[in-house]
Amino acid sequence: MAAIASPMNPRATDTTSRQFAWLGALLVPAIGGPIWVAAATGGRVDFSLAATLTGFVVIATALVASYTDIRWHVIPNWVTYSAALWGVGINLYEIRSPDWQPGSADVFGAVHFVETAVGWFENLTGNLMFFEPIEPEPQLNSVTRSYLGTVGIGASLAGLFLLFTLMLIVFSITGGGAGDVKLAGAIGALLGFELGAEALLYAFVTAGIAIALWALGSIGPVTVVRLLARRFGGPYFPKWINPSTEQDRKILTKSIPLGPFFAVGMLIVVTGFNRTIESWLPGG
Repeated sequence: MAAIASPMNPRATDTTSRQFAWLGALLVPAIGGPIWVAAATGGRVDFSLAATLTGFVVIATALVASYTDIRWHVIPNWVTYSAALWGVGINLYEIRSPDWQPGSADVFGAVHFVETAVGWFENLTGNLMFFEPIEPEPQLNSVTRSYLGTVGIGASLAGLFLLFTLMLIVFSITGGGAGDVKLAGAIGALLGFELGAEALLYAFVTAGIAIALWALGSIGPVTVVRLLARRFGGPYFPKWINPSTEQDRKILTKSIPLGPFFAVGMLIVVTGFNRTIESWLPGG
C-alpha cells in the first residue's frame, strides 16, 4: 500500500492528502472557533480582535502559513483560499438578515449559534481568559461583531481585492511567490483594507529588519555596502563602480520565506499590539 503524504505538505500529489488539507482548513474554524471565542472572552464584553472568530482564523492562518513556508517554501491554496472564504463568509452574516442594516444582523441564526456555543464552552472552560481585555474597536460594538469580529462585507471585499492587487503589483516588480499574493488577499478579506494594509506594513518592516540583520551578521557590513553599490550604482556609474557579478546576484536574490513575517504583521494587528507601537511613535 502506498504511503499517504502529510496532509499539510503543499507538494503532496495524492488526492487524499489534498482533500484532508482542504477539509481541515474549511472545518477547523467552525469547530474550534466557538471554543476559542468562549475561552478567550471569558464572558467579558471588552476584548481584543484576537478573541473573536475572525481572530481565530487569522491566527490559525498565520501559524499554518509560517509552517508551510518555512518547511516547504510554499503557502498552499488551501491555506489562503479557505482563509479568504472564511473572511468573506463571516462578513456575509450581516447582509443576509431580512432586518439587516449596516452594523447589525443575525443571519441564519449565526449569532444565536455562536452565543450558545460560547456560553456552553464558558461553563466547560471555567471562564478562562487568554487575552487581556482592551477597549474594543469601533467596528466591534454589536453582538455580531463582538463575537465574530466582522469588519463589514464592503470592507472585507475591498480588502480582498485591493491588497491582492497591491501585492500582485509589488511582486511583479520585485519577484516572489504567488502564495504571498494570495495570502495578502486573504488578510484583506479577514481584516479589511485598513487593518490588512497595516498588517502588511508590519510584515515588510520586520522582514526588512531581519534581512538586514542576517546580511550584516553573515557577510558583514562592508560586503553589504559593496553589493548594494554594485547593484544600484553600477548601471549608472560604470566608470567608477563595477557591475554586479553572478555571485553578487545570487546573494541579493536569495529566496527568503515571507510567511513568518506576514504572520508577525497579522498577529501584531489582531492582538491590538499595533496600538501600543503607535503610542511609542512621536505624536502617538
